[in-house]
Amino acid sequence: MVKMRNLVQRFAPELRGMAAGFAMVLMMGAAHAQADAAFQRLTTAMCSIYSALAGPFGVAVVILVFAVGAISLMVGGRKAVPIMIGAGIGGVVLAAAPSFARIFIDTQAC
Repeated sequence: MVKMRNLVQRFAPELRGMAAGFAMVLMMGAAHAQADAAFQRLTTAMCSIYSALAGPFGVAVVILVFAVGAISLMVGGRKAVPIMIGAGIGGVVLAAAPSFARIFIDTQAC
């Protein structure tokens, strides 16, 4: 009997953690329904940003970023190289933004 009590005391934190995890799994449906309602505005905002970046506006911003980087490279010489590198990375990230958005939101709903 003492061995059983020691065993229960030894694994009590793990058992409590398992019980809490099981309770969370049981409440997952209600939490998901509340999250859908709460994040509807956020999804709408992300869809509008996705639509803007996927269209000609996104391409124009990428071209503008590269143009500003090239001008700063011409004017600043060697000192502008970090600015050009940053502009290049920013342009690539901006051009890939619609692809990244497809990972996080359902673009069929947009």
